[in-house]
Amino acid sequence: MDCYEAAFAFANGLLRGKKINPNASPWGDGQSVIFDPDYTKLLTDMQNSNLGTDVNGYCDKFLKTLDVLKAHFA
Repeated sequence: MDCYEAAFAFANGLLRGKKINPNASPWGDGQSVIFDPDYTKLLTDMQNSNLGTDVNGYCDKFLKTLDVLKAHFA
């Protein structure tokens, strides 16, 4: 399972059974699942495990994207 799949499996597990407003931004007010510290930790741990160039690339892109989104909602 690559970083992309793990990230979505993690988010899916947290959202299970919760209704999401389709009219709202998926990033909400910066308090959504994507900003959960465990999500960032999962990506960082996978990147630090050095599972390969592809996985490290996915993790790096996800973490950089999170930084941009966090700055936008700060």
